Amino acid sequence: IATYFQARNSVQKVYGMNVNHRSTNNFIEAMNLFFLPTDDFDTFNFGNEKDKIEYIKVNSPKENKKGNLVVNNQESLPISITSFSNNDEIYSGVAQQVLELLTSEKHSIFDKNSGKQREIRPNDIGILVRKTKNGWKIKEQLNKLGIPAVTVSDTKILNSAETEELIYVLEAMLDGKRSTINRALKSSFVNWSTEKILKLDEEEAVKKFKEYNESWQKNGIYTTLMNFSKDFEIRSYLLSEKANKGERIITNFYHLAEVLYKIESRQYLKPVELIDWLKKNKAKDQSSSDEMVQRIENDENAVNITTIHSSKGLQYSIVLAPDLDMRYESRYSIINLRKNDGNYITAKRNQLTEEEIDEHKKQEEQENRRLIYVALTRAVYTCFLYRNTRYKNTSLSFFTDEVRDNPLISTIESAENQGYYISNKQVNIQHKRIVKNFKLKENAWQQMSYSGLSAHLALPSKENYTETEENYDRFIFKDLRKGAQTGNFLHFIFENLNFSNPDTWQYAIDKAISRFIPAKKEDEKFQRNIHIFLNHVMNAELPTYWESFKLSSLYSNKMLHELEFDFPVSLFSPKQLENLRNYGILVSNYYLDKEIEGMMTGFIDLFFEYKGKYYVLDWKSNYLGPALEDYSRKNLEKAMNENNYHLQYLIYSLAVKKYLKSRLGEEFDFDKKFGGVFYLFVRGMRENTDFGVYHYRPDFSVLQKLEQNVK
Repeated sequence: IATYFQARNSVQKVYGMNVNHRSTNNFIEAMNLFFLPTDDFDTFNFGNEKDKIEYIKVNSPKENKKGNLVVNNQESLPISITSFSNNDEIYSGVAQQVLELLTSEKHSIFDKNSGKQREIRPNDIGILVRKTKNGWKIKEQLNKLGIPAVTVSDTKILNSAETEELIYVLEAMLDGKRSTINRALKSSFVNWSTEKILKLDEEEAVKKFKEYNESWQKNGIYTTLMNFSKDFEIRSYLLSEKANKGERIITNFYHLAEVLYKIESRQYLKPVELIDWLKKNKAKDQSSSDEMVQRIENDENAVNITTIHSSKGLQYSIVLAPDLDMRYESRYSIINLRKNDGNYITAKRNQLTEEEIDEHKKQEEQENRRLIYVALTRAVYTCFLYRNTRYKNTSLSFFTDEVRDNPLISTIESAENQGYYISNKQVNIQHKRIVKNFKLKENAWQQMSYSGLSAHLALPSKENYTETEENYDRFIFKDLRKGAQTGNFLHFIFENLNFSNPDTWQYAIDKAISRFIPAKKEDEKFQRNIHIFLNHVMNAELPTYWESFKLSSLYSNKMLHELEFDFPVSLFSPKQLENLRNYGILVSNYYLDKEIEGMMTGFIDLFFEYKGKYYVLDWKSNYLGPALEDYSRKNLEKAMNENNYHLQYLIYSLAVKKYLKSRLGEEFDFDKKFGGVFYLFVRGMRENTDFGVYHYRPDFSVLQKLEQNVK
């Protein structure tokens, strides 16, 4: 608010929007009367302050085509206020009101455009609560009546209770101890009783979680969690009547599995590192990106339950607001207060003066009244408000006490006068989803990737570098350690590097060292060698069938790092992929006799365009031997077969083909536009040579064959 006042005071002209295009004419008129019953009404509690927010009456459009909510063939009152003696009665009353709206023939919505009346649907209704836990209480009441409802909020998935429980599951997979396995099985995903766990065959349990560990190492976290879900019938249990909040739990489980898959793939994290990442981030405020916002349980026709804060910008045909009896909470010992100079302070209550406490009360009341404004203005036709008579002076009563005799606002002092509020009837408005012997139609559906499909072949040992002379070869073949940490370190540098400007390289190097190998921060020799390494990589020759070029000649605006892709795959047997051997390509896969389907996903290290052709590039830090000759074309062919990289670039090429086809349309000609793939074995790359550079352009017929297999 202070920021708004500062902005408003800094401009010469202030404009207002006084036409409401959301609501019906009657509701707009009722809202004006509610928020401004008299001309001197202090709607937002700013008193005589110089900077204040005032309620300005709004108008309806000249031709308001919103229609009406109809009750007994008459237009309903826009606002109703019903009193109950406590919150539990209010929540029960809300559920009964929803039931009445959905089942009674006397309620309907008149559509002005069609000139017809239609019945009220669940997704016409929005229930706005102050706190998420109150929404769950109402949802439980709706569930008893067979009314579908979903919770909508901006809660971050990593702040959910399921995040903590998934950590238990991951730790059990990692160490395989009986104690951690028991804790995983007690989680809400499986929810085994103590009695059932005590009857568990310990040897079988340890063996099963050891298999999960091996799967995690080979196939990644997503496939492993899907196997865990299938083995313990998580979906069937959570979608049955036995489970409490089952839809929410299973939605969060799958959402977390996707988040972990992406983090694992983007940051190249090992199992122990992925668990550590989840522990560190579960309590933090996460990115506001959509992928971190908790998803709704399902997207069917359902009543929406959301917090008032989350409802900003949304609209509902009918709003029910049971949580507006807000009042000043004196029980909080820590207070956040905005001072007159615009600064904020946080202090214990006993450290503040009486004037400061009074100012805090005033600011809290201002916020409460703004929330009441947000709640009412979400409605198109009608808003049902609820008063808790246990509290006499609340933010809501400030308004309701002024509108008792208003013809557009009904006030029901006692719920007992309205049968549907206290009715015990139960009517299923649709078939209640009772899951028995649940079986997924696409039973083999999974998120798959190259690493999951690829066979992990035993690699032959490589000769070590034995020379003692201090030179670049010793650094690249011996001092730069083998393993995933070095691969992650180099990937990070390439992802943040301006290929053509060496003057900026130190910044990317410093960031990578701080993140992956902080012990090298003061090692000038190491950093000098990394500069030499980058110069070799950026200025090595990249030969194609038609020309040769260097990475240093690429423009940043023609490159996409870590290009993520997802495309659907129909049911197929991965064994069919071995048919590609007929095209001279050695392809091995992990699944031999198992049919699978789902979504193929992955990340391409670098996708770039050069002189009208598009290329896929993959960085490889593999150690192939202690001499340049080990990185010759002949030995690179051998490495491609040993590591099963042919399957990888075929999947990447198919993804890029689909991507370019969707972006370029009929202009995309594979033979003319696709330049092929580069696999850069960076330890062997040298300036002005093509050591360490593998280039291949798969024939269109090969990709067609692959696409036919997975179509």
